[in-house]
Amino acid sequence: MQMKNSLIVILYLLFSNASIAGCKSHNLILVKATSQDFVGGAAGSPSGTTYSIKFIAPVNSKKLQIDQVWIGGAYYEVQAFSAKRSGASASFAAGDTIEVTARKLVANPMHQNIEEAVATQTKPFEYSGAAIVGYKIGKKQKYLKVEKLETLKRENYQ
Repeated sequence: MQMKNSLIVILYLLFSNASIAGCKSHNLILVKATSQDFVGGAAGSPSGTTYSIKFIAPVNSKKLQIDQVWIGGAYYEVQAFSAKRSGASASFAAGDTIEVTARKLVANPMHQNIEEAVATQTKPFEYSGAAIVGYKIGKKQKYLKVEKLETLKRENYQ
């Protein structure tokens, strides 16, 4: 009788783990998040920071829409692109590595008309980490929290 109960428990554990492994998570999986300051080389050109967040798409581009990023307190409208294929493409498959980028410009005193590419929108919730990525799978709104941005070496354009 004890062996029969043990066998039932083992079979239950095997099948329950198989069914859990077969379930697909519909959450973005963070791969890398970076920030990189840049300085324009030509007289009067702007400087600023480029932000890049890469993750693995749980579904294809027809089902996944990524269009909101809050970095610190600033809101950026973004679009996701495949980081895996040659050339930037807004089309991607489930399992592809995709990327969103945002750029904060700092106006050069000589050119006062440069605007920061930041729109005004309140964060969906209070968060003290580095960034929040807003995305939809179908009609369901979800958020990816990014704890920290890796700081890359400053880019000095010539």
